[in-house]
Amino acid sequence: MKKILIPTDFTSNADNAIDFAFEIAKENNTKLYLLHVVEYPTSAVVDPIGVSIVQSADIDLIDDLTKNAIEKLKIIAKKIKDKGVLTEYFVDLGNPYLSVIDRVKQEGIDMIIMGTKGASGFKEYMIGSNAERVVRHASCPVITIKEPISKQHNIKNIVFASDFKDLSESLIENLRQLQSIFKAKLHFVKVNTPNSFEKDRITRKLIENMIENYKFSNCTHTIYNDIYEEDGLIHFAQDIDADMIAMATHGRTGISHLISGSIAEDVVNHAKRPVWTFHLPK
Repeated sequence: MKKILIPTDFTSNADNAIDFAFEIAKENNTKLYLLHVVEYPTSAVVDPIGVSIVQSADIDLIDDLTKNAIEKLKIIAKKIKDKGVLTEYFVDLGNPYLSVIDRVKQEGIDMIIMGTKGASGFKEYMIGSNAERVVRHASCPVITIKEPISKQHNIKNIVFASDFKDLSESLIENLRQLQSIFKAKLHFVKVNTPNSFEKDRITRKLIENMIENYKFSNCTHTIYNDIYEEDGLIHFAQDIDADMIAMATHGRTGISHLISGSIAEDVVNHAKRPVWTFHLPK
């Protein structure tokens, strides 16, 4: 892993992500990329083909916001560089999560680490958070963080939830990398629910075969019963006092997302622990 992108809005949540990413970068000779996005003013209008047109009165405001962001990023980047970690920074104009996705492609980013407050209730269903959208669309793993956390002291037990069917090679490779970065114990879990019930003996065999085929070590496996998958995952992580939750997402969009949602996005919104997600290739 050579490149980590950290989106920042200069809040304490974003600062937590920067601190966490720095610890990883320091130990793994990784370069950090800081990104701040200046959003279009609310007074911007949209032309018939969907392009935002900024009113002339807003140009000065955008310039001021951009200059201010550059100065803040310079200070942050200098502190990181002085501690021995290579750092670049960008200020983009536009939509935050689209800018993140574009930067991942442009810079060849290996992982995104971002702070989030999550979303709940009406806001969760109608708008969602930028973190949720990044999780849904990013082509690389994403770690979302809500609270301050020390990589060196706190990431020792990682829960990985799945149905353990049709696991992709890229998912396995990235999961191995995650375990290696933190030198953590993996806890494989399948959450059984009334709507997606599967006999324990079948699930247990799937997990055991996966562990044997991919030669995972320092791991456990569990079948956990709950009403809903996302609740079961969060409850299991609480029960074993896990330090991080990991899972794959199909990145549903449009009508299919509205109808069935995404368990990974629900967990990102509701879990207090850091959450690692990997967007499964189609």
